Amino acid sequence: MRKRYLFYSLLFTAAILDSLVALIDSRVMGAIGDPFTYASSFFVVGMLVCVLLGLFFSTGTKKRTIGSLIDPSFKRLRFVKRKELPYHLLAGFGNAVTTVSFYALYYFFTDPSSVMPFYQVVLLYLLFIEAFSEKNAPTIAEIEASVAVVFGAIMMSMTSGIPDLTALAIVFLIMNPAYAIFTLYQRKLKSMTFGSTPNDAINIRFWNVFFTMLFTLAITLIMSPKSLNFGSIPLDLIISATTMSTISFILFIRALGISSASIAQAVKSVSLVITLLFSLLMGQLTGIESTFALLKFMGVVLVILGIIDISFAEVHSVLFIKLESGQNSLSVMDSIWNIKGVDSVALVSGEYDLIAKIRTRTLGKGYETIITKIEGMGGISSVHWDSVLKEWENV
Repeated sequence: MRKRYLFYSLLFTAAILDSLVALIDSRVMGAIGDPFTYASSFFVVGMLVCVLLGLFFSTGTKKRTIGSLIDPSFKRLRFVKRKELPYHLLAGFGNAVTTVSFYALYYFFTDPSSVMPFYQVVLLYLLFIEAFSEKNAPTIAEIEASVAVVFGAIMMSMTSGIPDLTALAIVFLIMNPAYAIFTLYQRKLKSMTFGSTPNDAINIRFWNVFFTMLFTLAITLIMSPKSLNFGSIPLDLIISATTMSTISFILFIRALGISSASIAQAVKSVSLVITLLFSLLMGQLTGIESTFALLKFMGVVLVILGIIDISFAEVHSVLFIKLESGQNSLSVMDSIWNIKGVDSVALVSGEYDLIAKIRTRTLGKGYETIITKIEGMGGISSVHWDSVLKEWENV
């Protein structure tokens, strides 16, 4: 399967599952009432679900397990490695803060549906964090696409009146920063390798749920000492929600290994549209004024256009490099590998000495930045750059 098709298949499936989980969340919160009890019960039950799913995914032969159908890198459930532990702790903390804030909105504010789509503003957080870490400013096309998704989300939130300012402060100052931390460190974990084996999405999600559960229990006990009273929870609904949420995040993490966090989050924003469609089918949006219905429709259009726009922002290229006579090829190879945007570099025989695969956010900036760094290395006689127009590869 082509990488691009796989990328969208993973995220659209994750978006559908997220939409179903959102509908269950709304129903369960109505039954329980206490957001802290739901947050703690969600991850306690979710941990048990993860253990069962992990054991199920680990079944099969030594060469091929059931879980490898989802992520080919998966072999078996394993203990967390020392070098990934700090990233798991940060991602778990970010996810715990996000989750508790998410459910608190349902409890403290009368119309959380008018606030939750602002959650998608995290896309801008991710875009600018990535730009800062790569020392490469976002392009106009990326900013336009991201703003389209964000404003589309805002328009989809309009049901009546003006959103609660305190609720917005929670979303912008707590939820979005925490979710950005969670997403970025999940991507760092997915980019890790152990020997020659890439990290897999199933183990990443398993340990994220474990650490998130610990942080969530600590936070909810501080906020509400009675949050561990699970007697009133509808167990069947929570099992359904945690199962779908686990699979959704496994697919999302797998997608994070294919592209940047901001692009993955932009595509996953289609969950807003799917949730709206499900709500319409279930008759939950009846009685909305025609003005707000039009705003929601326009928001859907903006989100879809933004996703389409940002999905074409990434450019793949191939560099063919000749070295000067007597140059240490392994040294140059290592230097090129450390350049941001280089996906792989290979030492080859024939007309060229090195071939590097490049993945950048735009053609112009990527070309300028990478070529400038390579030319400054020395020991290189010529560089030939070709942009990839179509690509099929095993992933």
